[in-house]
Amino acid sequence: MVELGSGFGYSALWIARALEDGARIVLTEYAEKNLAYARGVFTEEGLAEKAEFRTGNALELGQEYDDIDILFIDMDKYLYPAALEAMLPHLAPKALLIADNALWRGRVVETLDTKSNEPVKKFNEIMSRHDSFFTTILPVGDGVLIAYRIS
Repeated sequence: MVELGSGFGYSALWIARALEDGARIVLTEYAEKNLAYARGVFTEEGLAEKAEFRTGNALELGQEYDDIDILFIDMDKYLYPAALEAMLPHLAPKALLIADNALWRGRVVETLDTKSNEPVKKFNEIMSRHDSFFTTILPVGDGVLIAYRIS
């Protein structure tokens, strides 16, 4: 599993708690101080062995992995469409793609496209029409897009 944009590792921690033995989550984050904090929390929780911490450009780091079974996107929202394009070749045949903030505080339903809502809107639109995925958005929190790769 790869997470693009891990921040302090909050989402990754919850995911790591559910991982079976031997499974790992790769946290990617450009700010080393955020990953240092996440590393400390994972260690305190006894989950450090389930995580790999990578500092740098999430899109570049993510592309170092192949056959990704779960991809979690929670990076800068303007990068969502680029993340899909970059990571699609690296996903396993029946991968699960999850994207946080798919409702973007309701901005995705605004008729006026702005610099902040247009990329999330575009990403949601691409995913909803993509022939290789069965996609839905759950109205939980700020919206979670979940897409299962069917081909």
